[in-house]
Amino acid sequence: MKQNTWSRRIGATVALLCLLCGAAGICQETSLATADSSAVKDESQKHFKAALSLFKAEKYDAAAMEFEASDRLYPTKTCVFNLANVYKVTSRYNEALTTLDRLEADFGDVLDNAMKDAAQKMRAEINNLVAILEVTSDPGGAMISVDGREAGHSPLPLRIMVDPGSHTVTATIDDRHIEKTVQVLSRETVAVVLTLPAQEAPLPVAQTQTPPQENTDFSSAPTITQDSAKQRATVEKQKKMRIAAWVSAGVAVVAGIGCGVFYGLAGRNRTDFNEANKTFVSVEEDINPDAPQPDLVARYDAAWSDMQTALSHYDRNRTVGLVSGIAASAFAVTAAALFVASRNKKEQPDAATRVVPAPGGVTISF
Repeated sequence: MKQNTWSRRIGATVALLCLLCGAAGICQETSLATADSSAVKDESQKHFKAALSLFKAEKYDAAAMEFEASDRLYPTKTCVFNLANVYKVTSRYNEALTTLDRLEADFGDVLDNAMKDAAQKMRAEINNLVAILEVTSDPGGAMISVDGREAGHSPLPLRIMVDPGSHTVTATIDDRHIEKTVQVLSRETVAVVLTLPAQEAPLPVAQTQTPPQENTDFSSAPTITQDSAKQRATVEKQKKMRIAAWVSAGVAVVAGIGCGVFYGLAGRNRTDFNEANKTFVSVEEDINPDAPQPDLVARYDAAWSDMQTALSHYDRNRTVGLVSGIAASAFAVTAAALFVASRNKKEQPDAATRVVPAPGGVTISF
């Protein structure tokens, strides 16, 4: 009994430590934002410059990520405008229009005429270029996806803007799925109705008849009380739950360590990216296009390659760290729940029936 108690206490302690480890790993990146305002502004400017370089290289998805990072840290009208432009280039039209709305709402008083005209022109180009899909499903509540990208559950709050051409629209709910391909032209609005197949009715449960009880002479048959069988089953179930709890705790420990390691690597990758970006900007300013400078060109190419490598490693390590942190938390909670569920009740005086042999048969004593 004491051994089980100590086992439960140790298990619960391990689960709690794993939960804290996972939560600390996930919150590591959030804690970086506690720097003073000047440091935050400098970091935002670094992301902005990196986004411009990526945009020039036509790395639009990466440029969008850097503009988003800059906007989160220190929003400016130029960053918001550029972000809307990147969304437009990558066919994320709904997000582009939403970003233009935010530009007018947050910076309308300080926008110069040139940027106002450019924003209006961008909005007009999007409206003239795109087609609109009005997607509904029967029944409602299905997850709607267009070309593999989730748009939300029906009924959708916004119409879906797409490029002219062929698009695949799908609706999924539970284990039911339907897919439809539509052809659209620019400035065309197409209604797409997706009717999912009816849910299959469960098979009827066969009714069984209980056979009649036979009259049995228990005086000569061995007797085992039901309480004893239930007690053995309960003990076996608790044993399996404790084993599962220890396994979950072990996985949580490993995942928590992995979370910390990969977030640390991601931080190093970000430092490498910033250093490479400084070199890239410095060399870019020193290059004279009218004179051959092979050394500077080599440094320029090397800095660009280092930036791409650091960015790729940062995205990978950050994603793995986040997944590890979530897994550590989930397994820690599972382990704690299993330890609590496998707790043995305090032994009470045996109130179950006892089999007491007696001359000529069996008698039950309470």
